[in-house]
This record gives sequence, C-alpha cells and structure tokens, in this order.
Amino acid sequence: MDEDDWFYDDVKYCYDNDLMNGKTATTFDPKADTTRAEFATVLHRLAGSPAPKSDNPFTDCQEHWAKDAIAWAFEEGVVTGKTPTIYDPDANVTREQMVAMLYRFMKNPAVSGDLSAFSDAASVSEYAVPAMTWAVQNGLISGRTADTLVPKGQANRAELATVLHRFDEMRSA
Repeated sequence: MDEDDWFYDDVKYCYDNDLMNGKTATTFDPKADTTRAEFATVLHRLAGSPAPKSDNPFTDCQEHWAKDAIAWAFEEGVVTGKTPTIYDPDANVTREQMVAMLYRFMKNPAVSGDLSAFSDAASVSEYAVPAMTWAVQNGLISGRTADTLVPKGQANRAELATVLHRFDEMRSA
C-alpha cells in the first residue's frame, strides 16, 4: 500500500480507529474481497464490541473466530443468514449486502429518491434498493464507474475502508 493509493487515507482511518485490521501484521491487502464474517466484525467494532445476549444461532459459526460478532449482529437485525441456520461467514460480501448491513445498523432510516442515475439500477436486489439509495444519497458509496453501481460485485477491503470512513464521519457529524 502506498500513500498515493486512492484508498490510503480511508484505510489509515479505519486502522487508526480500530475498525479494520490488516490481513497480517504488516499487510492490509486492500484488493482482497471482504467476507461476511469480516464485515460483521467491523460493524460489531463500530457498536463498541458489545457481548451478544445469546449463543450464535448459525450452525456454521459455532467455532468460527467471528462467532460473537455475528451473533451480536444477528440479534440487532444487522445481518441475516443465508438460511435460518446457515450464515456462510467465509463467503464474500457484495456491495449491495455491505450497504444493506450498514442501513440496518442505522435502523433503516427513511429514504427518498431513486437510483436512476445508474445504468445498472435495475440489477440492485429488491431488498437492497432502499439501502443502496440511502448509501448513494449520503455519499457512502459511489459507482464503480460514473454510471454503474455493480451491486452484486464483491466488496474489496479498500472499498469497505472507504465506505466505513465516510459512514463513521457521517455518524459523528
């Protein structure tokens, strides 16, 4: 990672504020995809890392390193499972899933407007339309290009750091 990288300030902010760690002690790996477990952990940290009130309900998370973060995020309605008993913690999170989780973290604020400025707006899943609209309107996410959101594209760690930095500053304003 170089200070000239477009994501440098965002990664530094997330690292300095203990929102994200490196993949290793010396490597952030900004181009790596973000997993569902990593993102639940980030949201858990944003909330102050509260202890979950009950055991993790997902059978595939019972021994997972992020089981407490996932259990907390599920209790708070921030994350959902792929089924009632499967979370799939090591699956990559998409851009629309990322903003949907942030939107639910904020307790589903009211939105107005649409995504018509983006040529791929129709490819945003129905459940994610309010969240994506909210994220665009609040400047949390922009297109991968001038007119595409790529909602089903994988969210890499640099994108996540950028969205988190913007989100944390928005919450603090």
